[in-house]
Amino acid sequence: MKHSKRPRRSLMERILPLFTDKALALTALLLALVFALVLLTTATAEEAPSTKYVLVDTGSYLKIRERPEAHATVVIRMERGEALQVYAIHADGWAEVARAGDSGYCRVEFLCDALPDTPIACTSSVDKLRVRALPSVEADTVQKLRKGKQVEVLAFLTCEDTRWARVAGGFIMADYLSAGGA
Repeated sequence: MKHSKRPRRSLMERILPLFTDKALALTALLLALVFALVLLTTATAEEAPSTKYVLVDTGSYLKIRERPEAHATVVIRMERGEALQVYAIHADGWAEVARAGDSGYCRVEFLCDALPDTPIACTSSVDKLRVRALPSVEADTVQKLRKGKQVEVLAFLTCEDTRWARVAGGFIMADYLSAGGA
């Protein structure tokens, strides 16, 4: 039995029979292409790492673990101020990180955008300002500050396009702080 070879049909030739109107078919194809482009752009943007720095006490070190678990094997130890690449920060407080090709997980509490020489004096610009356990609006509130309350910012950390101030005991959205003392 001899099989005849069918000519390959283009994507447009496959889609057109599904629609009675060519303009509708073209619109559907264009929307599908735009959607695919948006997905591709979003996936690429999420994969781009950002540089962060280790925020631990002098003489201490940050443990980078094999898995996002408190008792997982330590694969890297990093000192205060050392740089690493952050690929993702998860809602549970773990960050996917890498240094010189070695990867692992660490707690987000020990990361910052830049390491200041000294704490920065700031005041709460709103009443009942929430200090959160993690840098996320979904994180538990550990304290509320009254307007004008002075805090010492240890460092800043940007997560999901929001800048957070690291203070003793948690994180505050930096937009709600004013520079200087009370």
